[in-house]
Amino acid sequence: MAKIKEEIILECKRMYEEDHISCAQIAKHFGIGSATVRRRLKALGVEIIQHPHAGVFDTKEVLNLYKEGIPIWKIAKKFKSSEETISKVLKEQGVIVKKKLAFDEHIFDSIDTEEKAYWLGFIWADGCVVNSYVERKSCSVEIGISVKDFNHLEKFCEFIRLPKDRIHTRQIKETTVNGKLVNPGLSCRVQLSSKHMWNQLVNLGCCPNKTYNEIFPCLDIFKTPDLIHHFIRGFFDGDGWVYIDCQNHLITGICGQEQFLIELKKLLPVKLQNISLYKVANTEVIRVLKWAVDNSKIFLNYIYKDATIWLDRKFNISAPYISNSISKSVNIGETPEMDNTEITIETKESVAS
Repeated sequence: MAKIKEEIILECKRMYEEDHISCAQIAKHFGIGSATVRRRLKALGVEIIQHPHAGVFDTKEVLNLYKEGIPIWKIAKKFKSSEETISKVLKEQGVIVKKKLAFDEHIFDSIDTEEKAYWLGFIWADGCVVNSYVERKSCSVEIGISVKDFNHLEKFCEFIRLPKDRIHTRQIKETTVNGKLVNPGLSCRVQLSSKHMWNQLVNLGCCPNKTYNEIFPCLDIFKTPDLIHHFIRGFFDGDGWVYIDCQNHLITGICGQEQFLIELKKLLPVKLQNISLYKVANTEVIRVLKWAVDNSKIFLNYIYKDATIWLDRKFNISAPYISNSISKSVNIGETPEMDNTEITIETKESVAS
């Protein structure tokens, strides 16, 4: 039996716990057996949840809750199930289930505003379009982030017109990385069940189960070219970092799939286009764009140009280095804590130009 690399197992764990991707789908993604995935996840202390179906939980209780006016999503949350499963149970009991969307599923039909471009970029980084069953019988869009950025998810709810009580918070289980016990802390997420939004995001280029497979969207999806840097800022807020190092130097960077970063780099100010991509230790697919001091300032001024929405934690660090009117018009409060994102660079050789 071929040995599975530790980083693949840890990525399986992340996909299962954070992206809510099934063991079968994870197995298909990496070309390994689903039983192997389940076994290795259990060895890491991951609780494998068998998704409930009719007969596993009290059908009468489900019916009573629905008749009392409890929304399907709340019933699903109570039983740790999916909205699709609860709807199926109700339909099997002869209940006519009316689809009531609590959000705007057409919000990404046209990328014609700063907010749409920004949140599209954020979904590209920290979101997931999930195709739960064959033939797209269950399609959802999910965003999951650290609980320390909970207010950012509240901003997304306002944008999508989703009640804020749809945000789920949970403890991520401790895991061992390189022999050290790591406690990831709490995560928060929202899940949007909508085949229309799922199809729209896929059509825009957001790949289902996109880990290591993201592609840069076609520029034609943006109604005007000045929306592109808002998309990049959204991606940066999801998969980028900014901090002040021990020598008081400003450091910024973005990580992602190689071809994605190559396309992104072409859109940056000319001085930043010559920056090399770097390999990340222990992985063959993730690359890094990293800037320091002056180049970091150029990058930050580019992505924050005319911005009105951002991840507060990263903006608070960036604001003193932004020369346009944004930082002057916003009260950034106390000196922010350092962003603790750490990326280990394996080699300085360019992997793409």
